[in-house]
Amino acid sequence: MLRALAALALLSGCGIWPFGRPQQPADPVSLIEALRAGGYVIYLVPTDLAFWQRDDKPVLLEDCATQRNLSTSGRAEARAIGVGFARLLIPVGEVRASPYCRSADTARLAFDRVLLDADLAPLADADATQRANRIAALRHLLGAAPPPGTNTIVVAQSENLEALGEAPLDEGEAAAMKPLPGGGFQLIARVPAQAWSTMQSPAGGSVGR
Repeated sequence: MLRALAALALLSGCGIWPFGRPQQPADPVSLIEALRAGGYVIYLVPTDLAFWQRDDKPVLLEDCATQRNLSTSGRAEARAIGVGFARLLIPVGEVRASPYCRSADTARLAFDRVLLDADLAPLADADATQRANRIAALRHLLGAAPPPGTNTIVVAQSENLEALGEAPLDEGEAAAMKPLPGGGFQLIARVPAQAWSTMQSPAGGSVGR
């Protein structure tokens, strides 16, 4: 399994389809088998956003009308991600999200629950001290091993992950991270939003949501 995961990490950007995006991870079977065993942190970017909306300045966290929110297709996409996790038998433990409505809604629609985490708020609205604290908190979260047999879900903007040196993620795209012994984390695979619905179960089985 470790050898397969190493290969997956190296190849996760391969299998390119039109416009240069990977249609699914290069080795989806190994990825699903790994996630089924638990022990990963999955960083998920909010799904499709309403193009006509922009965040107010300042944003009021308690008022979604001051924020850019999920589009109708984004809400359907979030639900489909959750259905894909259930179909693939991927165990989900803690679900944390930015307090912005688009992140919280993506988490609730996909996984039926969410713990709002102020440290996952976008970096764009942070001063220098808040920015440093949020980056440090995210680094710690991605390096923290989940309880045995579960995976932690983190839903937040791509910019927060980019601040740790990772490449940008598209709307609805996920990065599967493996916490490392002694701290730190390793990117195992990037998963486009649609891939959770198209990847085949290694055992050929599925469950309903």
